[in-house]
Amino acid sequence: MTKTISILFCFIILLSCDNEAKTERNKKNSDKIISSEQEPVINLREFDEDLNLFLSFYEGMNQAEFRNSVNNELKSGRLFYTDNKNGDNIYSSLLNSKSFSDSKTFNDQIDINFKFNSNLYYPINTTEKSYYAKFSAKFDNGTLTSISLLGPSFNISSNPDFEKEKRIKEGENYKKEIIKMYSDKYGKPKITKREIESENLDYSLMTDYEFDKNIYTFNKAEKTIIISIQCCADFETEIKYILTSEYNKRRNKILLDKTKETEKKSIDRKKTLEEI
Repeated sequence: MTKTISILFCFIILLSCDNEAKTERNKKNSDKIISSEQEPVINLREFDEDLNLFLSFYEGMNQAEFRNSVNNELKSGRLFYTDNKNGDNIYSSLLNSKSFSDSKTFNDQIDINFKFNSNLYYPINTTEKSYYAKFSAKFDNGTLTSISLLGPSFNISSNPDFEKEKRIKEGENYKKEIIKMYSDKYGKPKITKREIESENLDYSLMTDYEFDKNIYTFNKAEKTIIISIQCCADFETEIKYILTSEYNKRRNKILLDKTKETEKKSIDRKKTLEEI
């Protein structure tokens, strides 16, 4: 009898231990589920190399994929981030490596809601100087369509108009260096004059100011790069990357719209001649 009670007692202890082990396993599994729910999972797709726009950015990326690539580029030192808190500068000065002391901390902020087109910069080294161009992205219906680099970038000034002439002169030197660099790599660009529609809100500004209104286009098989001067703050140079297929589609649409407008004007004139 005593032996039977001892066996039963051992069985109860083993059963209790087993239940505790199961409870602990279930708790750990539950913790894993909660943890996975707290940390959003980004399913990164494999992109065709032909869709490459610039660095590791591809046409068709959604914003989550774009953000992941931004973080990777920041870690590799090919992109830089600043929160623009340094507002003590009185004089206009070019951004330099010291302007990005907070670049590395960006990746540690899991939920940071940064603006894609405000705080990211790409370093450009010319034969003359090192510059930083503002990195921006264009999305259409939530997918990436083009990348732009706008430079040269200056430290924040307490007076935006102070030393403006100096910034514009620096920008002109930058533009010449940029066109030379891209010509050395991609060959001679196609140069066209910018067409300014009178309905454009910036029409008066663009016609009043004297600046380079040429558009320099490097049209390659897979990728097209467009360089132009932006009116009219400091006349910065924009370098725009777009897939050639998308570039051709947009060009064809512009030509089609012009043809339709010409035909409409012809019909309207004929109608007027019939009525007078």
